[in-house]
Amino acid sequence: KAFKEKEKIEEVSAYLITEVDKKLDERLSDNDFTKLFSLENPIYHRFYQGAGISIFVISASTLIKDAEARNKVFLDIIRKQTKLNRLIQKTEVVE
Repeated sequence: KAFKEKEKIEEVSAYLITEVDKKLDERLSDNDFTKLFSLENPIYHRFYQGAGISIFVISASTLIKDAEARNKVFLDIIRKQTKLNRLIQKTEVVE
Protein backbone atom coordinates (compact mmCIF):
# COMPACT_ATOMS: atom_id res chain seq x y z
CA LYS A 1 0.00 0.00 0.00
CA ALA A 2 2.83 2.42 0.84
CA PHE A 3 4.38 1.84 -2.59
CA LYS A 4 1.07 2.48 -4.37
CA GLU A 5 0.54 5.72 -2.45
CA LYS A 6 4.11 6.92 -2.99
CA GLU A 7 4.00 6.22 -6.71
CA LYS A 8 0.37 7.43 -7.05
CA ILE A 9 -0.70 4.10 -8.52
CA GLU A 10 -4.48 3.78 -8.63
CA GLU A 11 -4.81 0.15 -9.65
CA VAL A 12 -2.58 -2.90 -9.86
CA SER A 13 -3.26 -5.86 -12.15
CA ALA A 14 -1.93 -9.35 -11.54
CA TYR A 15 -2.10 -12.26 -13.94
CA LEU A 16 -1.97 -15.92 -13.02
CA ILE A 17 -1.31 -18.09 -16.05
CA THR A 18 -2.28 -21.66 -15.29
CA GLU A 19 -4.44 -24.44 -16.60
CA VAL A 20 -7.93 -24.15 -15.11
CA ASP A 21 -9.54 -27.47 -14.31
CA LYS A 22 -13.03 -28.07 -12.93
CA LYS A 23 -11.83 -27.83 -9.31
CA LEU A 24 -10.09 -24.47 -9.85
CA ASP A 25 -13.09 -23.22 -11.85
CA GLU A 26 -15.37 -24.00 -8.89
CA ARG A 27 -12.95 -22.42 -6.41
CA LEU A 28 -12.68 -19.23 -8.46
CA SER A 29 -16.47 -19.04 -8.81
CA ASP A 30 -16.88 -19.58 -5.06
CA ASN A 31 -14.46 -16.71 -4.45
CA ASP A 32 -16.42 -14.20 -6.56
CA PHE A 33 -14.30 -14.30 -9.70
CA THR A 34 -16.23 -13.27 -12.80
CA LYS A 35 -15.90 -15.23 -16.02
CA LEU A 36 -14.97 -12.97 -18.93
CA PHE A 37 -15.45 -13.86 -22.58
CA SER A 38 -12.60 -15.52 -24.39
CA LEU A 39 -12.39 -17.57 -27.57
CA GLU A 40 -11.28 -20.80 -25.92
CA ASN A 41 -11.87 -20.82 -22.16
CA PRO A 42 -13.10 -18.06 -19.90
CA ILE A 43 -10.75 -15.58 -18.30
CA TYR A 44 -11.47 -15.17 -14.61
CA HIS A 45 -11.35 -11.72 -13.01
CA ARG A 46 -11.80 -10.30 -9.58
CA PHE A 47 -11.29 -6.72 -8.43
CA TYR A 48 -10.39 -6.13 -4.80
CA GLN A 49 -11.83 -2.66 -4.16
CA GLY A 50 -10.03 -1.87 -0.90
CA ALA A 51 -6.61 -2.73 -2.27
CA GLY A 52 -7.26 -1.55 -5.82
CA ILE A 53 -6.02 -4.84 -7.27
CA SER A 54 -7.40 -6.72 -10.28
CA ILE A 55 -6.51 -10.38 -10.51
CA PHE A 56 -6.90 -12.27 -13.77
CA VAL A 57 -6.61 -16.05 -14.09
CA ILE A 58 -6.08 -17.36 -17.61
CA SER A 59 -4.78 -20.54 -19.21
CA ALA A 60 -1.72 -20.34 -21.46
CA SER A 61 -3.63 -21.75 -24.43
CA THR A 62 -6.39 -19.16 -23.99
CA LEU A 63 -3.81 -16.37 -23.76
CA ILE A 64 -2.23 -17.53 -27.03
CA LYS A 65 -5.53 -18.04 -28.90
CA ASP A 66 -6.84 -14.62 -27.85
CA ALA A 67 -3.57 -12.94 -28.85
CA GLU A 68 -3.65 -14.66 -32.25
CA ALA A 69 -7.25 -13.52 -32.79
CA ARG A 70 -6.43 -9.90 -31.84
CA ASN A 71 -3.39 -9.93 -34.13
CA LYS A 72 -5.45 -11.32 -37.01
CA VAL A 73 -8.06 -8.59 -36.65
CA PHE A 74 -5.35 -5.92 -36.46
CA LEU A 75 -3.58 -7.27 -39.56
CA ASP A 76 -6.88 -7.54 -41.45
CA ILE A 77 -7.59 -3.87 -40.71
CA ILE A 78 -4.14 -2.86 -41.93
CA ARG A 79 -4.54 -4.92 -45.12
CA LYS A 80 -7.96 -3.43 -45.86
CA GLN A 81 -6.68 0.08 -45.20
CA THR A 82 -3.72 -0.55 -47.50
CA LYS A 83 -6.02 -1.84 -50.28
CA LEU A 84 -8.29 1.17 -49.81
CA ASN A 85 -5.34 3.57 -50.03
CA ARG A 86 -4.16 1.90 -53.25
CA LEU A 87 -7.63 2.25 -54.78
CA ILE A 88 -7.79 5.91 -53.77
CA GLN A 89 -4.35 6.55 -55.27
CA LYS A 90 -5.35 4.84 -58.53
CA THR A 91 -8.54 6.92 -58.66
CA GLU A 92 -6.60 10.15 -58.08
CA VAL A 93 -4.13 9.29 -60.87
CA VAL A 94 -6.97 8.61 -63.34
CA GLU A 95 -8.75 11.89 -62.56
